[in-house]
Amino acid sequence: MATIIGGNGLGHFDTQGQVSIKLGGNNGLQINASSGNLVLHHQDQTLVSKGLDLSLVRTYNSQGQQQDGNGDNWRFSFEQEIQVAGSVIKRVSGDGHASVF
Repeated sequence: MATIIGGNGLGHFDTQGQVSIKLGGNNGLQINASSGNLVLHHQDQTLVSKGLDLSLVRTYNSQGQQQDGNGDNWRFSFEQEIQVAGSVIKRVSGDGHASVF
């Protein structure tokens, strides 16, 4: 699925979808028309179960500030973090979006 979005967020949060095009499979592409940010999603593996399925998804965020091991801006969906600096709390999600509280 390709989506052209607008907004100030990096990733899915704080954005609005404008145009969607089906790419096939469980892979996705988003382009933020406001910032030029490119976000790619790739589902590597899925474990189907009777309850909740488990998927291993990687996300590339061209403007993300990921602190990944090799600096390629790809991040797994389970790689989420909370950073605390004084009274500022920052939550970074698996797609690279950072929310500051």
